[in-house]
Amino acid sequence: MERTNKNSQYKPNHRHPKINVRKLEDDYAEFELFDTDVSVANALRRIMIAEVPTIAIDLVEFDNNTSVLNDEFLAHRLGLIPLTSQYAPMLGLPFEAVSESADIEFLLHVKCTEGRSLEVTDLDLMPKDPTIPVVPVSQELRRTSESVKPVVIAKLGRNQEIKLKAIARKGIGKDHAKWIPVATAVFQYAADIQINQALMDELTEEQKQEFVLSNPHTGSRNAFAYDPATRTVSSRQLTAAVAGSSKPGLIGFACSH
Repeated sequence: MERTNKNSQYKPNHRHPKINVRKLEDDYAEFELFDTDVSVANALRRIMIAEVPTIAIDLVEFDNNTSVLNDEFLAHRLGLIPLTSQYAPMLGLPFEAVSESADIEFLLHVKCTEGRSLEVTDLDLMPKDPTIPVVPVSQELRRTSESVKPVVIAKLGRNQEIKLKAIARKGIGKDHAKWIPVATAVFQYAADIQINQALMDELTEEQKQEFVLSNPHTGSRNAFAYDPATRTVSSRQLTAAVAGSSKPGLIGFACSH
């Protein structure tokens, strides 16, 4: 039963957020959020940054390090190397684990025997158990494209050596930045674009087409569309930058809440 209050317009479950996915790639997502307020959008942003579990190197045990970088510096760099985290739901957090199965071990052993410097990259990180599908992201990407550049960890001179064991664990960004799954997560209000039809009718067909094409975005992301059948220009409710017009007052903006 719905509760009502004579002194308030509040209604239970009055927010029913809807999402329209505009772009979805392996490393990028863009969507529109409807029928809710800014608090929900900000909550989603914060959850993406701080609450989504990922896998990162948490502990490093050095057997030998004769490079110019000290152990703490190398351990910090290793912790920031992104690892594939599809396996994260199968793992427990360190304080939840009842066995050592929550630890994923990597081995790295590189020695420079040449007269020139040698780069140590995340491609040199080898999983101790190849059956566990957790590897540095660049290793995963290089299976389909050799053009992906690896993450450089250090450079070794002649006779310098790095030998270590790295232990990766599940975690969340709230505990440490190395577990944050995104480079950035932001939101902004969608622009409610209003066209002054009286002024638009004064434009010729060629001027209307030029107006639509003057937008910096093209295709489905263009804020305007021209219909040759009706010879009219309509606006799409998209977050888009709109170019200026030679006719003041032709378009208006408002933030849609």
